[in-house]
Amino acid sequence: AERLPLALLSLSQVSRLYQDLFSPEQFVQDVVLREKIRDKEEIFIRLTAIKNGEQKMVEVQVLSKHSMPLAQMTEQLNAFSLVTMEQALVPFGQGEQGIYICKFRCQAPKILHHEGLPRLRQGIEDVFNQRVDHDPLNALVILCGLTIQDVQVVITLRNHLAQLMPSVSVGALSQILIKYRQVSVALFRLFEGKHRPNMPVTHEVQAQADFEFAMREVQSLQEDTWLRALGELVQASLRTNVWQRQVGEALAIKVDTSAISFAPDPKPYREIFVHGRHVEGVHLRAGKIARGGLRYSDRPTDFRTEVLELMVTQVVKNGQIVPTGAKGGFVIRDGSGAGFVLAQYHLFIRALLSITDNRVVGKLMPPHGVKIADEDLDDAYLVVAADKGTARYSDDANEEALKAEFWLGDAFASGGSYGYDHKAFGITARGAWVAAAHHFARLGVDLWQDEVCAVGIGDMGGDVFGNGMLLNPNMQLVAAFNHQHIFLDPNPNVAASFAERKRLFDDVQGWGGYDTSLIGQGGGVFARNAKSIEVSVAMQGVLGITEAKLSGEALIRAILQAPVDLLYNGGIGTYVKASDETDMDAQDPANN
Repeated sequence: AERLPLALLSLSQVSRLYQDLFSPEQFVQDVVLREKIRDKEEIFIRLTAIKNGEQKMVEVQVLSKHSMPLAQMTEQLNAFSLVTMEQALVPFGQGEQGIYICKFRCQAPKILHHEGLPRLRQGIEDVFNQRVDHDPLNALVILCGLTIQDVQVVITLRNHLAQLMPSVSVGALSQILIKYRQVSVALFRLFEGKHRPNMPVTHEVQAQADFEFAMREVQSLQEDTWLRALGELVQASLRTNVWQRQVGEALAIKVDTSAISFAPDPKPYREIFVHGRHVEGVHLRAGKIARGGLRYSDRPTDFRTEVLELMVTQVVKNGQIVPTGAKGGFVIRDGSGAGFVLAQYHLFIRALLSITDNRVVGKLMPPHGVKIADEDLDDAYLVVAADKGTARYSDDANEEALKAEFWLGDAFASGGSYGYDHKAFGITARGAWVAAAHHFARLGVDLWQDEVCAVGIGDMGGDVFGNGMLLNPNMQLVAAFNHQHIFLDPNPNVAASFAERKRLFDDVQGWGGYDTSLIGQGGGVFARNAKSIEVSVAMQGVLGITEAKLSGEALIRAILQAPVDLLYNGGIGTYVKASDETDMDAQDPANN
């Protein structure tokens, strides 16, 4: 009765297009649903099977508070293996009281029975509300009868494999998993048999048999290699939060890397791969008791390679204080901004903690709802520290540890309010500087005060490079580079350049943010991937070269060989390899 006046008002405002496309019965439903959409800020999906002769058709209605691009919605529906034949955008209501109804008439690859429609409706709704991935593998919801959450497991395994095997193409592997859909189902069932609580032993045994049977259809050697690698990855998995996490939380899978034949050396003791809608990352440990930081990575295709190299460094560094090293890293997808990155960092931390053992009054407490493999018992030591891009996030990590009542409390993440700030103290940079200063002192040079000419690897936004380039106010930094830019200044104004480096350090910016008006004549900031960069006569003299033009990569090689006092390697992503090695031999796919 309360809704009647509003409904009557809405009836008088109904457009001719709405009347032509929808029934009077739907009008009443839409009036009620409109209030829910305005209150919850969610997108609702309505799905109906249509009988149309031999064609398998479904009608999809997308109800939302805000208008969405039709092309975007069409692309998301196509990922479910739906072919949109007709589409219409219909406003329903006016002003702030109105919503939009997008109607799609789609051809489906198969007839959707009683269970298939709700499963597909939920999958589409989760994608449109960004709770799960918009991904080609969503086609498995219709083709194989998997739920959208089941598909998330397959997506996570696929993406983890692509990080472990640089030869794997995510796009090509997706097509293979759709082509051999029964293999995909068997992989998920095998994972389910290993990790879903209270599953009978026979489920895993049957899934393994189904996997081997389905693999008989695979003809290509590459296809067989990749699919069997996925099977091996499933077998190496130890625990997961798939069946205890809330919708929207990131998925985490812990594996015994030593059991993966194709994993690059050195193989960590354990690794946790995390996959969410907007965040993806990995945490690697060289042993049970290991320490190391989490970094914000800008290498979405091979962040595990970056993290593995850093873990090896941590093993060496930690040898004097704790048994061994660890390192983690994460990338952000489809989003930006400090607030967004921090929110995804929280998701990453929660995922790591969700499958980690706890201790309560000295008693081991495995995570609730997580099935623990026999070879992974009593593994409660997990700590993190600040690193590139996370220098101010220690309190946030500790906040998640305290919420989870994790036994280490605010000792989970070093730094923050109850520890020292890694970046503020510049521990690593100062350690490197002391070692270098000892060498310079034997040459009669004070590295802390004298006008030392230097080139560098890294940028001022980084902890090690940024702190290092602020330790000597009389430093003459003539060239440096990071993954994006090359900085050149043949005749730097020492005071002005020091102040500008300090500004970039405080603002956490790379060379792209440098005020080029402060750079001397013949210098500048250039794109690393440039085909051709003009090298001034002044810069040629500083670098000891004669070429007037060089590509970005050739210019970097010249910088690394420049006749200067100091080469300061304070960044990640620069590789040293023998002349007879390929980029892949040096595990450097980015430069391959």
